[in-house]
Amino acid sequence: MIDKNIISFKGNIDDPITVMKNYHSIIVLGTHQGSPNVVLEAASVKLPCIANDSGGTKEILNEKTGILLPAIPEVESLLNALEYTLLNYEDICHRAENAFDLIKSDFSMNTMMNKYLKVIYD
Repeated sequence: MIDKNIISFKGNIDDPITVMKNYHSIIVLGTHQGSPNVVLEAASVKLPCIANDSGGTKEILNEKTGILLPAIPEVESLLNALEYTLLNYEDICHRAENAFDLIKSDFSMNTMMNKYLKVIYD
């Protein structure tokens, strides 16, 4: 059973990067395009992430970079992901390192600008 005192619901915050650095992991459940941005922010501070398949989240999270849940996850799948994160923290931190490396290579400002330019000029 997960201790309810270790879970914090933050909602919208002004300085997410600073706040994220103080947490064990993050759960991002959403149905809109902003969710992948939260996943990118978490990856930028190597914070282990559990998220549902919303927007472009699956471009960031997979079995090597975090835990990707279905678009509309069942409660049991979320609980299994939480349990895995708590019991296998070394592995989940390794996945967070991989997510950090992925965003550095594939989602940096320079990389994204080059992708936009390619779309515009090709």
